[in-house]
Amino acid sequence: MILIADSGSTKTDWRLLSDNSVKAFRTIGFNPYFVSAQDIAESINKSELSNYLNEVKSIYFFGAGCSAKDQCLLISNNLSKVFINSVINVDSDISGACKSLLANEQGIAVILGTGSNSAFYKDKKIVYAQPSLGYILGDEGGGSYIGKKFISSYLRNELPSELLRAFEKRYHLSKREILVSIYKGKFPNRYLASFAVFLHEHIGHEFISELVEKSIEDFFILNLLKYPESQTNVIRFTGSVSYYFADIIKKLGLKYKLKIDKIKKQPIDGLVNYYSVK
Repeated sequence: MILIADSGSTKTDWRLLSDNSVKAFRTIGFNPYFVSAQDIAESINKSELSNYLNEVKSIYFFGAGCSAKDQCLLISNNLSKVFINSVINVDSDISGACKSLLANEQGIAVILGTGSNSAFYKDKKIVYAQPSLGYILGDEGGGSYIGKKFISSYLRNELPSELLRAFEKRYHLSKREILVSIYKGKFPNRYLASFAVFLHEHIGHEFISELVEKSIEDFFILNLLKYPESQTNVIRFTGSVSYYFADIIKKLGLKYKLKIDKIKKQPIDGLVNYYSVK
């Protein structure tokens, strides 16, 4: 059995490949900057994956926060304590996105999910990648970045009255509750990204559409357009923000004359295909 994982900061999508069958599972995100060994073990053991711990022979894990060797090793070591008979391969989420979106082709892969990331991919490997920098210093265009912009506007009393009423009716949050969740909560990036759902529901409002477009355009300017190859290669997007705000991405693609030819909600299905045909 082969187990493939696409892990963001919010969730991990798993696919178990056995003969001609594919089984799907989901756990919390295993970003090594935010989860502990206990979090990983508990999440797997509480899921239906626990029924296959001794049967999995190979694991291909692609995760947010897994760009450095020590972070990959942290995930690998903790997975090996649970999947005791497995050979475990851990790589970055953007490596998984490249394999999923481009496979044997050349181009730029982009993730816009809770965070944001990108890489130029050629000859089945990443040539180089612009730095993501995480939700405090970067992640432009990602859910946490968009959520941060929106919550900042809310706390500064900048929301139009109709949006303010809709937001407060939906969430019932005090300023203190918001600040505690951001500055003392365990997963502040997930918390900020959670408000992207509200923004998607109200994307028809001019204030929201402008905020989201500006946030994604920040990613284009500060990340995507810094690739010299962006003007001559295909660019493919994945991630929840990419999927739900695809119209804005396509609009910006036209503005900057980019060849954006594919936007997928998640990389996992492409990864299944990649490893099924190897």
